[in-house]
Amino acid sequence: MIVFYSFPFNQHDVSAARRGETALLDKRWQATQSHTLKSPEYNGGGRATVELLLDERFQIQQANLSISGYVITLQDRDLKDLGVQDYSCDGKNLKLKSRGSHRIDLSRARVPSFTMNWDIDLATTVAAKATKD
Repeated sequence: MIVFYSFPFNQHDVSAARRGETALLDKRWQATQSHTLKSPEYNGGGRATVELLLDERFQIQQANLSISGYVITLQDRDLKDLGVQDYSCDGKNLKLKSRGSHRIDLSRARVPSFTMNWDIDLATTVAAKATKD
């Protein structure tokens, strides 16, 4: 899972992220998130995630994209909406360049629909999420 936070990382954050320990980052995220839509400091909840489900050859089979309160799942023919322009993963390094959008139709719930847009360009090492023994 790739997590984007709306605050700059300090040295402790970088160290924790490299170890796959996200508790400190999540605590900071919860302290900085804003939920008031009309507020000038509204930041969409302060966090967005991209979760890529890969097969044994590290090929993308499904993508889950989320912002505070909403998740979209792209699979099969909808994966084209992910807009992957460049991708490589060997289990240790990940390169992803993606630009896309997906319309979220909420008309059945009688709330406004919207389009989620993203523009991602990153190359990073893959860190296993820390597990509790």
